[in-house]
Amino acid sequence: MIVDDIVQKYEALGVQLWVDVDQLRFRAPAGTLTQEHIKELRSCKQSLIEHLKKQEPVIIHDGVNRYEPFPLTDIQAAYLVGRNNDYELGGVGCHAYVELTMPVMDHKRLEDAWHKVISRHDMLRAIVSTKGYQQVLQAVVLPLLNFQDLRGMDEGAMQAAIEQVRRLLADKQYLPDKWPLYEMFLTTTNNKSILHISLDMLIADFVSISVILKELDHYYYHPEQPLAEPEVTYRDIILFEKSDENRKFKKVQKDRDRQYWLKRIDQLPEAPRLPVFKELHGGAEVTFERHYFVLEKPLWSTLSQQAKYNKITPSGAVLAAFSEVIGLWSDESNFCINITVLNRPEADRELNIVGDFTAVNVLEVNTKGKSTFVERAASLQHQLWSDLQHNLFSGVEVLREMNRRRNKNVIIPVVYTSTIGADDDDDTIHGEYMTNAKLTYGITQTPQVWVDCQVAEHNGALHLNWDVRSGIFPNGMINEVFAVLKKLLTKMAEAESCWFEHKPVHLSKKSFLPPQFLLESIQKVSWQSPDTVALFNREQQVSYQELSSYIALVQQALLKKGCQQGDVVAVCLEKGVWQAAAMLGILLAGYTYLPVEEPLSLSNIEDSVLKKRKIRHFLTEHRRMAQYPLPQDSILVDYLKPTLRNRSG
Repeated sequence: MIVDDIVQKYEALGVQLWVDVDQLRFRAPAGTLTQEHIKELRSCKQSLIEHLKKQEPVIIHDGVNRYEPFPLTDIQAAYLVGRNNDYELGGVGCHAYVELTMPVMDHKRLEDAWHKVISRHDMLRAIVSTKGYQQVLQAVVLPLLNFQDLRGMDEGAMQAAIEQVRRLLADKQYLPDKWPLYEMFLTTTNNKSILHISLDMLIADFVSISVILKELDHYYYHPEQPLAEPEVTYRDIILFEKSDENRKFKKVQKDRDRQYWLKRIDQLPEAPRLPVFKELHGGAEVTFERHYFVLEKPLWSTLSQQAKYNKITPSGAVLAAFSEVIGLWSDESNFCINITVLNRPEADRELNIVGDFTAVNVLEVNTKGKSTFVERAASLQHQLWSDLQHNLFSGVEVLREMNRRRNKNVIIPVVYTSTIGADDDDDTIHGEYMTNAKLTYGITQTPQVWVDCQVAEHNGALHLNWDVRSGIFPNGMINEVFAVLKKLLTKMAEAESCWFEHKPVHLSKKSFLPPQFLLESIQKVSWQSPDTVALFNREQQVSYQELSSYIALVQQALLKKGCQQGDVVAVCLEKGVWQAAAMLGILLAGYTYLPVEEPLSLSNIEDSVLKKRKIRHFLTEHRRMAQYPLPQDSILVDYLKPTLRNRSG
């Protein structure tokens, strides 16, 4: 059989063959290749290498059309749409902000270095049109490096000036079609400089930030040593990939990948059902807050060794821990999270191009069952690897198909982003990203995201961030969840046995259950087991169905009184069914619940809270109206008539 026939044979099987540094490589769907196939490939190895070298398409620089528009990637298009206020959890661009603290820097020298970096990378001179394309500008006026010199100022004024720049840049939103889509600012104090960097991530990914800072460092300290110009541009790479999709082999593989996902898509769960306090839509100001943790080098080294011993990658081990903790707080143990995939082409290892090469994978997680933690970690890793073998049908396309089939907007707002192994420390730079520098502050924002877990390796330690959208979760919840993740990662390093436990960590006694979860839980039991006892005391016991009746009566009475969302409702009732129903009815309707202790007189209530909180409504009972000087228009629960069943016991 001639070599061309062999290549076509394996293409038809969905097997990808390529050459990497004079070595034959292949990627095949699970179970495709038999021992006979492997034997055949080995016997034809050299001939295949020579043939593939001649046939392999090459990225060619198109200098003539360099400044012509070119299409967006799937993820760029998703980011562009997601920043629109009309979309759920939109109203924000994909943005990164970092501060590097370093020795005092020369402002003019740093500005010159910055201009050289901008001139090297086309995407630092690009805009993104809202019409769905991007374009590199042929001529730009290089931006000034803004600067503030705080030397000689007192500590308070100095800190205020630094925080003012942080407030300006940390949440900055850029118009995608207005250049530049970034800003750099230098602050100098008595003994240090702070480099503030704000960047719209439509034009760059996490690896790009490392490339930018590495080259900035080079041109600052070695301005006389020019770097080789990139042989191709981001535009060249994107257009090459678009063209490559039309190759016969790619079409076969794309169809195979599409079928892989379409067969699973109806059974795929959606986002984890976390205790979301409120889901924000457009209009509200969007901010994120960062939670930060470092697992120091000795512990991270031990954890990595434990992971490898169990045939799990270090990044996969952190992913398993993250998923495990999310599963503890999720109302469902079967859910999906988004995995950020760093999808840079093989050639970029030498090119170091600035641009957004990310993609997403919709990863199914299942934390239920009797399996051990290490078994769940291995299963999760296997699922991820299987998904990534079918990545020509992208995560964005998977979500679009879920939207179409389910006739609703499906978002997966919990994200895991790892650069472990992909963003290796540069041994030539003694510091974080730049010489003698330390990352002292950072925050990212992403549209349609609640939590973005970012993990990376720096100086042999694990650095883990959670960037969390403000206003989504109940107060204190994220602090507790993050603390549990820190505890689990530390335990994975210190106690080998925890890998083999069924549940290596548990929920604390503290509960973060938002109103809609309470309502849904009560309704679910009311429908499925209406006679199940919900409450009881010496006089009576009340089923879930009857409790629902009490709750509905409270809400109806408050509505008749004109109660509106946010109004404070005081409850003066003894412990029992009505007190429980009043509390639940008030909270589930979006009102504010205020329990009033029995000994308080009306005058004390007025003095302490009534006037301050503008309490307009009281829930009490007839006998208390005679005992205490409560408002005459109070709602008397003993005049409300719930539907009760006769029962004994």
